[in-house]
Amino acid sequence: QAAQAALVNSVRCKFVLSLVSFFLSCLTVSAKTMASSLAGVGRRFSVMGRCFSSSICLAAQKNRRESESAYKIQSYRGTKRAVLDYSENLLGATAITPRYPYSLVMSALRAYSVLPMSDEEPVCAVVHLDRSKETKSSKDVATTLSLPHGRFGDPLSIGVFADGELADAARNAGAVVISSREMSDYMRELSEEEVERCSAYLATVDLVNQVRAHARILRDLTPTAKKKLVFHMSVDLVQKIDELKYLRSYQLRKDHPVSFAVGSVTHTDDQVRENLTFFLTNIRRQLSEYGAEPKIKKLFLKTGNGCTYRLDDESLDSFLELITSE
Repeated sequence: QAAQAALVNSVRCKFVLSLVSFFLSCLTVSAKTMASSLAGVGRRFSVMGRCFSSSICLAAQKNRRESESAYKIQSYRGTKRAVLDYSENLLGATAITPRYPYSLVMSALRAYSVLPMSDEEPVCAVVHLDRSKETKSSKDVATTLSLPHGRFGDPLSIGVFADGELADAARNAGAVVISSREMSDYMRELSEEEVERCSAYLATVDLVNQVRAHARILRDLTPTAKKKLVFHMSVDLVQKIDELKYLRSYQLRKDHPVSFAVGSVTHTDDQVRENLTFFLTNIRRQLSEYGAEPKIKKLFLKTGNGCTYRLDDESLDSFLELITSE
């Protein structure tokens, strides 16, 4: 009987100990769950705090931008009113495509460009050509052009393969300089697309043969003497870099209008007129090779915010006179 009683007591003790261990494990799990929940709540509060602070900063920036452009909007309000009055009084409500003088168009483009407030907002010309009388078949041609007043917008990236003083001159001119020691690593990264390809490449005389060995990677951007992209004097190199940084391209298509940036809203009317005349003269010279004189049917000026204005016949005739006189 004593042995049986001892066995019963031991069983009871084991049962009690198992219950205690079970409750302790439950408490541990609940504590861990509570700790993770509290950590999640803390993270949520931190994210909410960051969002709140960022929203306050964005609101402050927005208010500052609005206050900076408020006086400019006020100064241009008269110009915007003049555009509306000109359209209503001259053309009436039945006009389908209003036409405006050149000076009024430029004033209107500057007036409407203050809402996004970009000092380098480009002014684009859209030219509709009549090419029905061409005697030769034409192809789509992509052309690059350097304008007389072309320093606007974001400059292009120019790469220069040079050493010594020419490398320093190119670096001071804002070009990406690749020395002879860095050339192999640069070409490897360029082939693996680890670095961004420049818009144009120049080379010095002593490195042109070494660059030519990587023509498979550079393809049509390989600098050659025939393309006038090889230099031995720093003055010519810096001048070419400045010319290429603001080189702009357009494409001539048979049945499509030609669009080209001829200036920015910070340019004066005369500067935009000179750029536009230079652009139209270049188009006339190109299309005259196809056996007929191109005729400009319509000429529009617009900005990036969607404001588009068609020039009237008098302004268009003035541009045509400037083109034919050159």
